[in-house]
Amino acid sequence: MTTPSAQRLLLSRLYGGAHPVTAVGDPHQAIYGWRGASVGNLLRFGEHFPAAEGNRLTAMPLMTSFRCGARILAAANAIADPLRRDGGRRPSLDVPSLSAAPGRDDAGAVVVARVETDRDEAGLVADRLAGQLAAGTPPREIAVLARRRADFPRLHQALVARDVPVEVVGLGGLLEMPEVADVVAVLSLLVDATDNPSAVRLLTGPRWRIGPRDLAALGRRAARLATWSGRDDEADGARGLDHNLRAATAAVDPVEVVSLVDAVESPGDLDRYSPEAVARFAAFTDELRRLRGLLSQPLVELVGEVVRTIGLDVEIEAEVERVAVARMANLAAFADHAARYSGLEGETDLRAFLGYLAAAADADNGLDAGSVSDADTVKLMTVHKAKGLEWDVVAVPGLVADVFPSKQRRTPWTRGAHVLPFDCRGDAADLPVLRGYAKADVDAFDDECRRDDADEERRLAYVAFTRARKLLLATGYCWAATRASRCEPSPFLDELRTLGEPAATVDCWCDDPAPEATNPLDRREAGDVAWPVPLDPAQTERRRRAVALVAAAGDDVVDLDALPVVEAALAATWAEESALLLDEARRLRSTVRDVELPRRLTASQVVALAEDPAAFAQSLARPMPRPPQPQARRGSRFHAWVEQLYAAAPLLEPDDLPGSGDDDISDAELAALQRRFLDSGWAERRPVAVEQAFELLVGGRLVRGRIDAVYPVLGGTGEVVGYQVVDYKTGVVPADFAAASLQLSVYRLAWADLSGCAPETVSAGFLYVRTGTLKAPDRLLDRDELAALLVE
Repeated sequence: MTTPSAQRLLLSRLYGGAHPVTAVGDPHQAIYGWRGASVGNLLRFGEHFPAAEGNRLTAMPLMTSFRCGARILAAANAIADPLRRDGGRRPSLDVPSLSAAPGRDDAGAVVVARVETDRDEAGLVADRLAGQLAAGTPPREIAVLARRRADFPRLHQALVARDVPVEVVGLGGLLEMPEVADVVAVLSLLVDATDNPSAVRLLTGPRWRIGPRDLAALGRRAARLATWSGRDDEADGARGLDHNLRAATAAVDPVEVVSLVDAVESPGDLDRYSPEAVARFAAFTDELRRLRGLLSQPLVELVGEVVRTIGLDVEIEAEVERVAVARMANLAAFADHAARYSGLEGETDLRAFLGYLAAAADADNGLDAGSVSDADTVKLMTVHKAKGLEWDVVAVPGLVADVFPSKQRRTPWTRGAHVLPFDCRGDAADLPVLRGYAKADVDAFDDECRRDDADEERRLAYVAFTRARKLLLATGYCWAATRASRCEPSPFLDELRTLGEPAATVDCWCDDPAPEATNPLDRREAGDVAWPVPLDPAQTERRRRAVALVAAAGDDVVDLDALPVVEAALAATWAEESALLLDEARRLRSTVRDVELPRRLTASQVVALAEDPAAFAQSLARPMPRPPQPQARRGSRFHAWVEQLYAAAPLLEPDDLPGSGDDDISDAELAALQRRFLDSGWAERRPVAVEQAFELLVGGRLVRGRIDAVYPVLGGTGEVVGYQVVDYKTGVVPADFAAASLQLSVYRLAWADLSGCAPETVSAGFLYVRTGTLKAPDRLLDRDELAALLVE
């Protein structure tokens, strides 16, 4: 019931008049206030849904937890206790503490630890979870819940190093993985040459390894290209530039964004760079140019080509098996997101996809961009995504001040124009109030917002701790690689530690470092630091051996018949896979695109296929909006009149709109058409079906549509001996009547299936209302003939 206030208001308007309404929820788990949900929906339930006069609203607390053991519940209750003591502007949280189910008073375990560095913490978590796996806990019953996605890489690396099968849940988490981040960086540069962070990531990464001197020279070149410097810098290739042109454009505003990609493509004086950098600049430019030629390809194919082009697949294969499997799983998960992505109006262009990724990175906690799979793996995810889930073992790392609870505040409306003022929100009664515009009032408002944010973090910790059934592992650290100063322990970690035995067990505890202590992860005191980072010797040697083996086997001709059976089968599989890859490469470079016929077609699409297969294929490959046709809209008015005449008013789909294929018909002709229809005698016949929807399975494809009308054919004694399918046309007979009549073949088979009669007893024709004549084709296709058309 912690829904957005607009939803609560709608429900209260519908059911607020003493209608029986029940709300179920835990106010301590209201963790989505930043996206509009409000704990006040539960706390003020009696105000929003008042009971009938004379009756009293009764709350029925459900405080028995059948998930967690008593010790885990004691930890969760300790975290939630400050919320009960200080309700702020909200009604008092008069909610009893959770209690364990009968017989579970001594169940569950809470283990706390604080180690020296964040790397040590990742190793500790991985070691303890590996021990749980060895003790028989299935991987799917273990989760690691982090407050921020920035912690995913170190935790993932430590788990993989200990052979713990791990799965990153959520698109935002995947974007933190190095292999996925490299792919996204390349994709971004393909459409945005000013994405300098992505350019720096790639240029300084293990593939191109551009050093600091070359990178600095590249940055200066990019700045000169962007600002159109007026000085004649001959050392930077300015010799020979047209100074008159410079003078003529001096008043033009300079480009606001410096582009490193522009500088890579036009580096200027090559003597400014090392020879290795010049060669790598040229290769980098050529690589981006070739990839830009594939922007029209589907997203999944483009992602796969990027992985192959930058050599990421080869790099991963050179890793030890457990690391390679984990990294390839991350790339496969990212490719799945690309495959499932669909933008507005079905658009799936790269720029829209990158915008979607940016939204996932900024607000992944509010996007359903990743679900928890059923795979037998340890789940690595954010705490927000864990709400509503449970596992036997849960690790909550990063319990450090400014991390969990987070120092990242929700922007108050006084500091962000995009934030709705609290007075305009439906839950304004539960939010901080700005009582004036003086500095003291604004400061008091900010302080109240900070307390509100702190409560939100405490509820989030409560959610994290109550996900565990049997074991809760809560950890923190003293030093992090990303900050020079020491890290204070999270108040949540301190509160768990003070519970004492047997409620909480201290695995290990690193006391606060001395004030003069320095970060052991800070290598600045060790002298010069190599950059780019030297390659790992073991991995480099393994890759060199692989290259040597491939080179040595390149000229060898192997007689498959001379190989043992197992090796021959393996070699044959390699040959087949190589042939498939070559075929795929040829298709990607082909200028002719094969369009697969959809499995679902409309009756009008079947006609379009018969009239002009090439044009129909082109419309499938590149759908274009059809221009408005006023005549078709006016023509549909006649069909609507016929429907009313027969007292039928079905819901129509756009493709099935009556008259969508008719010729022009003016408003003045409508009354005349109505009279001609009445005079023709068709109005006196009563149809058995009007605007009959159907789905016809033929040739392995589903054809759907609507039949205008079906009339019974009566025998001599008045019995029904057959049916006549009629499609109303307010235009003239088309030139290609044979192709148009294919639609009647579809209608005849569809009605035969719907009515259970033989197709031979069903006739069909177009009623041209202008002349009052029924025109039927010479013959109608049977099911096999229609299937043959669709198969071809």
